[in-house]
Amino acid sequence: MFSHKKTVKMSVEERCNKLKKDFPHDIQMYIQVPTDVLDLQEFKQLAMERREILKMIELLMNRSDLKTLEERKTALLSSMRKDSYNHAAKLLQGLGCVANTEFELEARRRDALSHFAIRLAYSQNPELRKWMTTMEVEYMKMRFLTLTKEGTTELFKINGFNYEMVTEEEKDQHRDVLYKSTAKIQNIDGIDFYKVSFKKVTDLVKSRKVFIKKGMAWIPQTELSYLFINHFKEHLTDSFESALQDFYALQTDERIYGFIKKLPIVFSKDNVSWDNAEDVPIEALDELSKTSYPLCMRTLHEALKTDHHLKNHGRVQYILFLKGIGVKLESSIQFWQNEFTKLMDLNKFEKEYLYQIKFMYGKAGGMKNYTPLGCSKIISNGPGAGDCNGCPYKHMDNEMLKKKLTSYGLSSSVVSEISELAKTGHPQIACAKYFELTHRVPPERPIMHPNGYFKDSRSVITKATTTATNNNDTPSESSPARKISTPKYTPVRTSVFLSRKKDVQVKPMEIEDLLNEDDDAFDNL
Repeated sequence: MFSHKKTVKMSVEERCNKLKKDFPHDIQMYIQVPTDVLDLQEFKQLAMERREILKMIELLMNRSDLKTLEERKTALLSSMRKDSYNHAAKLLQGLGCVANTEFELEARRRDALSHFAIRLAYSQNPELRKWMTTMEVEYMKMRFLTLTKEGTTELFKINGFNYEMVTEEEKDQHRDVLYKSTAKIQNIDGIDFYKVSFKKVTDLVKSRKVFIKKGMAWIPQTELSYLFINHFKEHLTDSFESALQDFYALQTDERIYGFIKKLPIVFSKDNVSWDNAEDVPIEALDELSKTSYPLCMRTLHEALKTDHHLKNHGRVQYILFLKGIGVKLESSIQFWQNEFTKLMDLNKFEKEYLYQIKFMYGKAGGMKNYTPLGCSKIISNGPGAGDCNGCPYKHMDNEMLKKKLTSYGLSSSVVSEISELAKTGHPQIACAKYFELTHRVPPERPIMHPNGYFKDSRSVITKATTTATNNNDTPSESSPARKISTPKYTPVRTSVFLSRKKDVQVKPMEIEDLLNEDDDAFDNL
């Protein structure tokens, strides 16, 4: 699939003809692995883009304001355009086989390559396979919405789905039952019906959406997407085993293998900026913790303010977060000194804790510019005894989580919605829901990093404040510009946070592993 060999130059016409032959339709079953020659950099970019699109879909599927597939597709299209995923956006509106321009045909090529790239990455375990299958199926449903009748017919023909068409005479004989079984169709005369074994469409049978005769379900053209998507889901599920073998075969090339192995958990550096031009004053941190911190960082901030101390893993997590949002080294030293010296003298602080802060900022020791920890590392690094780092949605006891969210003034229905996502093993979706319900708008991107959460929060609040100012008005109660937290909040002591879930294996990572810079495989993306 990928190579460092130089590709043979083609004219635009030759290239378009080749792309039409290799990718004749806007929708693919992804059966044949592309034989294109592409360099490693393009391979990485395509894989990351596909992963980001599937993460967008996951976020949209959990948004309470998007009730229908059409609404989710419109939102996805907007997100794609915003992130300049222009080829994917074009393909999302594909009609079938009418692509003629090089750009449209290139979109098909990128679609195929990106799918096979992440299939390798997500073949690693059953949980990843299940996640990818769910998101790809939803993606396929969205893309089917814009297919024309001709596009659908050609798709089935390309993939060898040859179903017998119901004749006009047969339709006339069973007109009454066809109308009853297809209530949403006003005029069956303009709709083609196909005979399919009822075993292939059991859900349609159960919901009484098809007419059955002699073991054959008569499927209207409008329901053919269901049939194709079932085939697609089965094929994708079956293909993971061979993908896993290909994944292990890549171990001979550490650059590719390292990238693929970490692709499901890595965050996109494009969405998070460490070199924050804004100098965030430490006097603003109390308010920012209430309005723009994700729950993991708000928990650490409150623990520090309550206990005037954090253990090692908690300090690592919070120091790097503060560095990422724009707190300069001198300010950070002053912030930690102010809190710690409420329990110890200045000499002890400088002797035991000052070096670590400088080290995190790359001003001591190896002088490395360590980046803030992403969600994957925080989730995998559970809190040890007496510590309060980690992800509250993953590591906190569910009842304690509910109490904490309730103490912020959130309604019982909101608390239940967030805690249920956490309880069922979806910490990042729970975090996105917390963002949506506290900011009154969903996050612009999937939650992959605490600093990305902070960045999106500041963007939402700044826009709302600017709008209110331009209108010479005070932000309304429903506006994100309003203070999110309740002033009546009573800090929950760290001992409460340490009531962890009983089923979570707590195994703190070594600090060196936490601080390792992101794998070189992800550089320059």
